[in-house]
Amino acid sequence: MGGKDAALKVIESTFENMKAQGFVFEKADINGVSEVVKEQGQFRCVIEGYNQMVMSGQRISSKSYLLGIYNEADKYWWFIEAKQLKNDALTKQILPNFETALEIPEDEMKVEPIED
Repeated sequence: MGGKDAALKVIESTFENMKAQGFVFEKADINGVSEVVKEQGQFRCVIEGYNQMVMSGQRISSKSYLLGIYNEADKYWWFIEAKQLKNDALTKQILPNFETALEIPEDEMKVEPIED
């Protein structure tokens, strides 16, 4: 994203645009974390998240997953959208030679009209 400052500007701009369009986060939860395993010399896990939002008279609920990879040298975790691992070209670019036995579930999304 061009570094921390550039990433913050993109995120701030995105949230300002969402707010202007009436987008509201109602809920954001972490539902669970898989077992932490050591693969290819890295500690890894899968995190299940749940988001509920409102926009344009509709309620959007989604379940999505992050892959957590612990960076032992820097002593912190990196998180990426697990669904991106389904894109082989992207995976080879950002995580060359990546292999895992962790189950990466499919994301789920539901859109419902809000009834008064």
